[in-house]
Amino acid sequence: MFTCHESTLPPRGEALVVVDTDAPIPTFVNRLRVDFFDGQGNWIDSRDTPLRNGADWPASFSVFTDDTTTSTAHSFTLRLRAYQDGKLRDYLGERFISRNPDGALADPATPSPPEGMLPRLLRHDVDATPKEEPQPYLAIDRLVRVNLQYGVRGKVVVVLRGACFGTMADLAHEQTCVDTDATLVPLASSQLNPDMTIPSAIKRDFGATQDCPDDATPRPGRTVKGVPLYDQDVCVPGGAFVMGNDSVVGGPIERAAPMRIHRLSPFFLDRYEVTVGQWRDALAHGFKAPASAVTAGGNILRDSCSSQTAVSEGWCSWTPAPTGHEDLALTCVSKAGAQAFCQWRGGDLPTEAQWEYVARVAGRPQPTDFPWGNDPPTCVSDFLGSLYDHCVYGRVSNCSYGTEGRESCVFADPNHCPYHMPQKGPYDFMCGETTQEDPRQGPQGVAAVEYPLPDDGGAPRGDQSLKLQVINLVGGVSEYVRDALDSYESNCWAAAAQLDPECDDPNGKTLVRGASWATNAAQLLPPMRHAFNLVSADYGPPQVGFRCARPVAP
Repeated sequence: MFTCHESTLPPRGEALVVVDTDAPIPTFVNRLRVDFFDGQGNWIDSRDTPLRNGADWPASFSVFTDDTTTSTAHSFTLRLRAYQDGKLRDYLGERFISRNPDGALADPATPSPPEGMLPRLLRHDVDATPKEEPQPYLAIDRLVRVNLQYGVRGKVVVVLRGACFGTMADLAHEQTCVDTDATLVPLASSQLNPDMTIPSAIKRDFGATQDCPDDATPRPGRTVKGVPLYDQDVCVPGGAFVMGNDSVVGGPIERAAPMRIHRLSPFFLDRYEVTVGQWRDALAHGFKAPASAVTAGGNILRDSCSSQTAVSEGWCSWTPAPTGHEDLALTCVSKAGAQAFCQWRGGDLPTEAQWEYVARVAGRPQPTDFPWGNDPPTCVSDFLGSLYDHCVYGRVSNCSYGTEGRESCVFADPNHCPYHMPQKGPYDFMCGETTQEDPRQGPQGVAAVEYPLPDDGGAPRGDQSLKLQVINLVGGVSEYVRDALDSYESNCWAAAAQLDPECDDPNGKTLVRGASWATNAAQLLPPMRHAFNLVSADYGPPQVGFRCARPVAP
């Protein structure tokens, strides 16, 4: 005879792991990778899951043990990485990147042979190591330790904080970022909460837009004898963004990769590039420029392919006495002179991060390819037959530049005219029909591409950043920034703060952002970084100017 009755078996040793994040989804995070390590540090499993909607978070999974020995506790380490889909790098073994400015960076340029890539993931003695891993600067990387014992169940809640973007977990030394930028703390065992319910999602407030304070008053524009100085600025709200672009080509130092996530506090930025008139007015009101800060030029000819090349000092805009150049961007100025001017006005040169943030992100719901949006740059004389100029570029004729077939927005010489088309726009210089001087050659006034905003609220025409209406960011003249030109893989950038980053390397090269009147359209992408080999520290070339930034008082 058999009898049946209910019985309750002791539960397995189990930890319910609940993972949430304060990073916006899917803007910065839409995947979760979990790697499992046993108590001896062996890599025993790896899972990568798309979590593309806010409703997918918090994510949860269980870790358990089948060991029925109640007196034995089993330790497991979980590595949790939240990241953006597709932002991966080849797995070449553990390559820890220190955020300490004196720390040694891993060398990603020298892959180890497969047998040297440690650790390795083995499943039933078969190598199952993933071929890729999340890019460290675009991932929140967190270690969690759980201890499992038969008969004990509990919950562990882990919040992946956006403040830890770019701070890589140190797996070898068991240190991890928890909630503070560039800060690692020793890994400790998590306490299990017997309440196994899933909590509600937390706020996704990392990098939320930080509006300018009500008392943050932009500088109004002034005039001198009825002539505008173009010295007004705008207040830029703070926020977070992905800096750089790994698809933009460049030299080993100039390339805009690896990409990284940064936050910016609100700041003021000049609406226009600093003009000849502003410099002259500052000198009249007590500004003491460094010695040889600016080179006089003034021979700005609309050359009809008959005279100076684009690097000639004749294109320098400064003249000791006014000669009608007051609305031109000040060029042939040294970085020291530009920085001294900005500091005299109560600010400094903008950082790389500030400059790129305004050019691509600030004031718009999604990043754009150019300040005005995603439309490619055009000019009145280009092959698309544009009726207006998106920005000031290509203002040197082919023969003057000395390169046949170079893209140009001017048609000064019928023998070097790359396109034959009807006249477009308000200019009387048709391709193949004139040899007279084209006034659209050379540098243009800082307001040359400031068109009235569309009545329908659409994207602005011209080189005007969305909403903020900052003019000539990628065209006009290239612009000095405060940072030195160091590789994004350098210690200087690895140690840069997530909030308001700056790479201040006294040994770094001079760095400029944006293209100029003498460059072609391919150089107009905002993430591009440019180094100029200056003839002298006393002055810069005629394609380089600057604008100023200043802090918003707390």
